[in-house]
Amino acid sequence: MICDCAREQDVLDAIAANRWPRRCEEELRAHVAGCAVCSDLIAVVGPLVDEHDQALKDVRLPPASVVWWRAQIRARNEAARAAAWPLTMAQAAAIVTVLSVAVTLVTTGWAKLDGWGTALLTLFGNIRAIEVPLPAFVGQHALLLSLALGTCLVIAPLVIYLAVSDE
Repeated sequence: MICDCAREQDVLDAIAANRWPRRCEEELRAHVAGCAVCSDLIAVVGPLVDEHDQALKDVRLPPASVVWWRAQIRARNEAARAAAWPLTMAQAAAIVTVLSVAVTLVTTGWAKLDGWGTALLTLFGNIRAIEVPLPAFVGQHALLLSLALGTCLVIAPLVIYLAVSDE
């Protein structure tokens, strides 16, 4: 059984405007005294409004300088995160490139890599002694050099774009 009262909204308005009970009309006080719905409404809503008012009195707002300082720190942190993002992307691209080169070398044949360590040591010894001319070195390792140069040509524009982009 739902009971409604026509004056219920008037009672709620008086409570919300902080007019209840001293600054409201005598007619409304007399109505609440005789109406069970409105007296229950006063019994329930009144303490809630009092608790809300007390909670608002206990709130301590920080000074404007503290709010400004916190906003500045937050803005700096967000700017640092935004600045670090292109570097993170460049590192990820470098990792992907290294992994793709490694996979390419492994798939082209492990047998071709056999003896590379000694070949490199011999090559470095020959370069120090200037016994191997540079064109011969380039001719012997053209595939590896072209792969490295192509990777740099692909990655460099991406890194530059990420470094200068706004977001």
